[in-house]
Amino acid sequence: MAATSRAPDLLDEAGALSQEHLRLAAGLGLEDGHARALFYLSTQRGRVGRLDEALAGLVEAEAAFAAQDNLVWRTRCALARAALLL
Repeated sequence: MAATSRAPDLLDEAGALSQEHLRLAAGLGLEDGHARALFYLSTQRGRVGRLDEALAGLVEAEAAFAAQDNLVWRTRCALARAALLL
C-alpha cells in the first residue's frame, strides 16, 4: 500500500525534473536535450491523465527528432503516442 501511495509523488517529482531539464536545455540551445526532456515530460503528463498536453508534447518532440534525423527517438515518440491513444 505504501508503494502505491508514493507513486503520485514520484510522478510529480519526475514532472518537475523534466520541466527543469526542458528549461535548461532550451536555455543552453541543446536541441537533443530539449527534445528528450519534452519526451519525458510528455510521457509523465500522460501518466497523470493530461492526455492532450502529452500528445501535443510528443508530436513536438517527434518533430524535433525528425529535424535531427533521429529515427530511434522519433519511433519512441510514435510508440508513446500510440500507447496513450489505446
